[in-house]
Parts: sequence; structure tokens; C-alpha cells
Amino acid sequence: MTERVKNGLLAAAVLLLVAGGMGRIETLVDAAIFAAVVATIAQWDRLPRMPRIFVSTALIVGPVAAMAFPRAIPELKTALAQGVAFAVLLSTIGMMRQAVRRSVVAAGAAAYLVSVPGRGRYAAIAIGSHFLSLLFNVGIIALIGEMLRGDRGRMSEPTHRHLLLAGMRGTVLMTVWSPMGLGFAIVTTGIVGLDPVRFLILSFLAATLILGITCFVFGDPRDEPDETAEPAPAPADPRRRSARPVLALLGVGALLLAATVLLHETLGASFTVATAAVIPVFALAWLAIEPVDDGRRHVDHLGGMFAGLSDLRGESAIFLSANVIGAAISVALRAQPFWSALDTAGWPDWWTLAGCLLVLPIAGALMIPHSIFVVLIVQLFGHGAVAVGHPMSMALALTLGWAMAIAVSPISAMSLITGHLSGVPSHVVGFSWNARFVSTLLVLSAGLVALAYRLGW
Repeated sequence: MTERVKNGLLAAAVLLLVAGGMGRIETLVDAAIFAAVVATIAQWDRLPRMPRIFVSTALIVGPVAAMAFPRAIPELKTALAQGVAFAVLLSTIGMMRQAVRRSVVAAGAAAYLVSVPGRGRYAAIAIGSHFLSLLFNVGIIALIGEMLRGDRGRMSEPTHRHLLLAGMRGTVLMTVWSPMGLGFAIVTTGIVGLDPVRFLILSFLAATLILGITCFVFGDPRDEPDETAEPAPAPADPRRRSARPVLALLGVGALLLAATVLLHETLGASFTVATAAVIPVFALAWLAIEPVDDGRRHVDHLGGMFAGLSDLRGESAIFLSANVIGAAISVALRAQPFWSALDTAGWPDWWTLAGCLLVLPIAGALMIPHSIFVVLIVQLFGHGAVAVGHPMSMALALTLGWAMAIAVSPISAMSLITGHLSGVPSHVVGFSWNARFVSTLLVLSAGLVALAYRLGW
């Protein structure tokens, strides 16, 4: 099967899922599931080792659970449909990455952020990365790294590392509230009684509060010049230090978010489906509005966006499979005699919330993909007493835990990218450089979840 055919299957999965999800047409959703599963298996030879393990496990435990527990087949099918939705969302994010990767405006925004002097530089990069990653996702870290590399001539190594971490940490905190983040998608899809829009507001406020506090705590003035280095040449184009690109991209991000919320509210589509519908439209509009004179034809750029559907094939395979695996484990656990005893033991609700907050960073530190734990927790507790009584608190605990897991995990994409840009192993980024940050984040997260719980949310 050619790459064009594989990408065609992914494109079909996107269109079918969006149409089926918005029109509530079950047949189209089933067709989207078929297209996405076939596309995932067809890309087997290009999948890294970890996604292959996840796909193989899902192909085994899914059918086994269905045969062992026939009454759970509808639940397993729902989990598969949700997993396909997550995979489709990642495919559309790949399209957006292709659009912004070539953007002169994006490069100008990153250049402005790294040009802010003194103590404000850390905060500018962290806050800018936080909001711009709504469009760029993890790509903003590489873009910041590229701009910092251009300034290395007047920057010491500790300063370079410190500012690169600012970009990573700002991006990490975006995952708490972004509808384009998989943690947000899993949580808002699986917790009963959770109002996604209300949670979007709450999680946004929580993340920005933590962002402000961490910028104050970690944003010490480390912008000292390296006396032994050659002075950096003046930029050829003075416009590269303008704030206008930042403001323009913030406006685009706000429009993207507003369009997603509008689709969710007016058509009743899930945030995952609404986001998957909006992103390709914005990516195509970006391509039309900001043409780049790089010698390539417009149709070539469109072809690059089409190929971008498979950019995140590994992550798509993991999240599709993790949802099936988590559902199968959940079905098997709930069928055991001990589960009913645990379920009626009368544990305090806050024990469960504390467990949600702690298990994810622990999994990340142990280099276990934390996605499987989020899916499993949502499958096991998303319809339980804690979720019914405190849906916002549980969702906040899970998304904050997700952010901590990304920051500490040596196998997260953000740690791998930051390590590569710094020339160090990714475990140094997670275990050493981010140790204080994650500890601070844990304390702040515990306080916010406790407050939400106390307010009855």
C-alpha cells in the first residue's frame, strides 16, 4: 500500500468522523473506525517500537475482552470510537504543523520572544510558548530552540538551557486546558457530568495561575552575556524583533479556540470532533493567507499538508490502542469480586483525587506511557461516585497530573526534543532540570484540586 493510499485512509477517517460525529450518524463513525484501524495497521513498517507494542496488545486484549465479557461489547466499541477520535485529532494536528512550520510569521514571533532582555526573558518565552503552542503544539519548543541557537554567541550555556526550559514548561502547562491536547480530550470525553466548556474555563485559569507563579519562581535574571564568546551580529531585518507576529498568532489561536467552542455548543459535537473539524480549515486558510516564496508550487504545499496527516502516526497509534487497552482492563477489573468490595468500601473521595494527581507523574518518572493510566482511570472511575460528585476536581487532577508526567518523563516528546536541542539525554531534562519545577507544580496542583473539591466542583 502506497503512502498516498495510507494518507487517503487517514483523510477519509477525518472526514467520516467529523461528519458522523456532528450529524450523529453511527454508520459514518463505524466507517471512520474502519479507515483509521486499517491505516494504522498499514503503517506498521513505519511505526516505532512502542506504538507497535501498543497496537499488538490492543489487537489481542480487545477481542479477548469482547469474547470473555459479551455484555461489555458496546463499551469496548465506544472506547474504540473514542480512540479513533483521538488518533484523528492527532492527524489533523499534523496538518497544522505542516502549515506553521513554513510560516515567516511564526519565526518572527519566536524571534521576538527570545529577544526580551533580563528577567522578563524567561517569562516572555514561557508565556509566549504557552499560548502559541495552542497552534504549534510541541513544535514551538523546536522553534524557540532554533531562535536561541542564533543567539548562542552572546549567551552562556546555563542561560541557553534555562530559556529552553522556559519554552518547554510553558508548553507543558498548555496541555492542562487546550482542547487540542489529548489529556483534555480523554478527560472531557470520559468523565460523566463534566461540562467541557466550564472545565475549559477552570483549567485555563488554573494553568495561567501556575504559569504566573512559576515564571516568578524560576524566572531569575540569567541573561548574562558570555564574556568569552564572539558578539552576535545585528539582525539583518529589524522587523524580526517586532511584537506584531506574536499578537497575530495569539489572535489566530483565539479564533481557533472560539470556533471549536462554537461548534461544540451549537452542534453538540464533542470537543475532540469539533477540534478535528476546525484544525484542517485553519491549516488550509493559513496556507492561502501566508504564501511563502520558496520556489514550490501551491499544490506542493497542499501535498505536504496531506502528507502531514501521518506525521504523528506513532502517537496516533498509541492513543488509539491505549483507549482499547484501558477499556479492556477496566471491564476485566470490574468483573472481579474484589472490585465491588473496593467500590463499596467507603473510601474518602479525596483519596481517589490524590491518587489521580500522583499516579501520572510517577508513571512518567518510571518511563511508563501515562496515557494508559489516564484512560484506565477514566474508564474505572469516570462514571463512579467521585466523578458524579466532583467531576471538575477529578478532571483537574488528571490534566494537572498529565502535565507533570510530561515534564518528568524521559520518553515524552517534549523531554526528547528539549534534550536533543540541549545535547543531553532526555532523562537529564526530566529527572534533573525539571525536578524543582515538577515539585512546585505538584504543590500548586494539590492546592488547586483541594480548593475545587472544597467548593464541591
